[in-house]
Amino acid sequence: MKLRTIMVSGRERDLAFAWNEQFAPHVGALKRRAFEELLDKATGALFVEHDGVVAGFLVIFREGADYDSENYRYFDAKYDSFLYVDRIVIAASFQRQGIGRAVYEELERMAREQGAAKIACEVNVKPPNPDSIVFHESLGFREVGRQDTCGGEKRVALLVKDCD
Repeated sequence: MKLRTIMVSGRERDLAFAWNEQFAPHVGALKRRAFEELLDKATGALFVEHDGVVAGFLVIFREGADYDSENYRYFDAKYDSFLYVDRIVIAASFQRQGIGRAVYEELERMAREQGAAKIACEVNVKPPNPDSIVFHESLGFREVGRQDTCGGEKRVALLVKDCD
């Protein structure tokens, strides 16, 4: 498996947008223009390839980014050095094959290489996403807080994993 950037190809952005909408509410639904802006602002917008086939994507930010997500701002106010996973989607046909775990292992390697002390992310608890909570805990993430978003429609668990 390898990660590669998606910054150029419109076809791959179309696929990422379709997956993003398919996996809402576990990842935040966005209008197409907002999704494009997210990819353009991100530190990295990466596709996951498995045996030459695109299997998923993720969007990451470093600390100090010009990004107004409530969840990102929580981490940016609390930590000096981190890599934030804004969203990660593994296509349904590729789930439960170890791809998500491999992606996070690669992210941890990238974080260390870039000098980031932590990986940060959030997981919905309202609406519930218990599989994701269990998955992140199995990788060594710990909950550091919870917050309501979207005017109280959502509640997230804020998670971090130390990279040192």
